[in-house]
Order: sequence, then structure tokens, then C-alpha cells
Amino acid sequence: MSDVEAFLGAPRRRGLSSGRKRRQGSPPRPPTSLDVHLGGRLRLLRIAGGFSREEMAGLVGITVRDLRDQERGVKRIRAEHLVEYAELLEVRLSRFFADVGPQPVPDRKPPSVSSLIADL
Repeated sequence: MSDVEAFLGAPRRRGLSSGRKRRQGSPPRPPTSLDVHLGGRLRLLRIAGGFSREEMAGLVGITVRDLRDQERGVKRIRAEHLVEYAELLEVRLSRFFADVGPQPVPDRKPPSVSSLIADL
């Protein structure tokens, strides 16, 4: 072992596969209405396609618990999994987004100086 290796120690390993770490003590992200809609649509299409949770999860490479959480809207569905689901169920991706209306975009303009003064 070289002096540099001894100084640096063992190589560091990342905690999560994506390279992002959750902050300690941060609460889990609450599900959005889109998460709930996509999950519900996934469940309906899976059942209509004749797949059990076990079969679908195995084919996509996730756990049954992850699939259940996705269907409940608790866990966000990754884009590549959504594509895999559509291929397995032989449906277009648009079927997952049927009946989803446009989401309102919050107005992000900064307040005017006159409105700030008026609030004083």
C-alpha cells in the first residue's frame, strides 16, 4: 500500500444508486395528484392486462412493495419504468395520462415595489 492509499484510506462508496443522498431527518415527499393518478391508472391497466403484482414487479425488476407503493401514489414512477409498463401492457404512454388536466403553474413574478410599499 502506498503512502497516498494509506492516507486516503478505503475508497468511499455512495449510499444511493442515483448518487443523491436524502437529508437526515427530512420528511418523505408527499404524493402529488399526478403520482396518485398515474399509480391508479397503472393498477387499472395491470389488472385489465391480467398481470399480478408479483408478475409485473418481476418483469420490471422492482419489488412487489415498490409496485404497490407506485400504484398507491406513495412512490413516484420512474420514466423508464413507465415505458416498460406501457410495453408490457401493450398500451401507449398516453393511456397513463388520460383524463389528466393541465396543472396550474404558480405565478412566479416578483411583487412590484408599489405593492410591497402598500403592504407596509
